[in-house]
Formats: sequence, C-alpha cells, structure tokens
Amino acid sequence: MAMWRQPFRVALTLLAALIIFAGALQLTRAGYSVDEEFTVFAVRGIHAHGLPLLPSGVLYDRGIAYSYAAWIASAVTGAELPPLRALSLLCALASVSLIFRVVRHHTTERAAWLAAVLVSLSLPFWATATSGRFYAPFLAVYLLGLYLLSLVHLNGFTRRVVLALLLTAAIGRWLHELEFTVAGIPFLCAVLAPRTDRRELVIMRRAAECLPVQRAIERERFGVATS
Repeated sequence: MAMWRQPFRVALTLLAALIIFAGALQLTRAGYSVDEEFTVFAVRGIHAHGLPLLPSGVLYDRGIAYSYAAWIASAVTGAELPPLRALSLLCALASVSLIFRVVRHHTTERAAWLAAVLVSLSLPFWATATSGRFYAPFLAVYLLGLYLLSLVHLNGFTRRVVLALLLTAAIGRWLHELEFTVAGIPFLCAVLAPRTDRRELVIMRRAAECLPVQRAIERERFGVATS
C-alpha cells in the first residue's frame, strides 16, 4: 500500500509496463534490423569457435560483452533474434529507471518522471530498444556510471562506489569503445567543483582512465585480426 502513496513511482511502474508491452510486440518481427546480422554472425562464431568470429574469420570485437550475453540468451532459449532483442529491451527498461533515479537525485520526482517519459517517447530510444545490437545495453551501463557519480556527489567518496564505477566502466568498455568518455565527466566536475571536493573526483577520473588499457589487453589476448 505504501507504493500507492508515491504517485510518481506508480506512474513509473506503469510506464515500464507500457514499454515492455510495446517492445514485446517487436521481438519476433521478421527480417533483420540495421546491423543485426553482425550480432547473429558473432553469436554463431561463439557457438562454433568460442570467439565472436565473422564468417570471414575476423574477430567482431564491437560490443563483445553483448555478443557473449546474446550467445547465452540464444543458447538458453533456442531462438536466434528474439532473445537478442529481448536483452536490448530489458536494458532499455533499465535505462528509463536509471534516468528517473539520476534526475531525482538532483531535482524532484516530478522532473524525474518527466525525463523518463521524454526518453521513452524518443525515436532513438525505440530504434535501439528492440534491436539485437549493443547500443541499449551500452546506454544502460553508461547511465549506471552516471548514477554512481551522482551518489558520490550526494554521499561523498567511498571505496565501494569507486569499485562499482570501475566495474561498470570496464563492462561498458566491452560494450562500446565510447565508454572512455565517462572519464571526462568527473574531470569536468573536478574542475568546476569546490576545492574540498576535488580529491574524490580526481580519484574517480583516474579510475576511469584505466579503460584504454583494456584495448591493448583485448588485442593481446585474442591475437587475431579485429574489425
């Protein structure tokens, strides 16, 4: 009953239900969306060789974390495209929830709900929400990083939050190469923040700066040509 005393959270729950309903209608549509065939080939490569290899033998290293998650989902369900799209839909749903939480931390629940609604009505959101590609998972992980940074802003520096941010950033890097841009957010905050708050933000930035090292590790580990 306590939930019904929080109308914006009830509205967010209803919005999530609408997203699931609308997205579920698109999971079994025929044909490929843009570039979905690359994910399908990557999943087939993992199934055959343990690596997301395209038919040409090239390692498809874009969104490699998503490729392995898609392989697991496909193996469990026995289907090919629907489980890949379902992963994106769940991540899109998580993105809406994270947007609500991040905005609520800094404004009001009314503004947070409005932000969640506006995002869920946008064309880019739906272009990725039911596509078997890594963009919706990347957005969710990136927003999780922003959420963790907002916790630092509200509650101060803790080792637990920094470790969570580092793990989130690492996962994000294996989803999309633009994850490195998350390092610029605490940098700008450190520049603009009061001097007493800069130490924590600089530590966060240095943790995020470790991400480019993963690129070298990735190439060294697989030892094959990359796309």
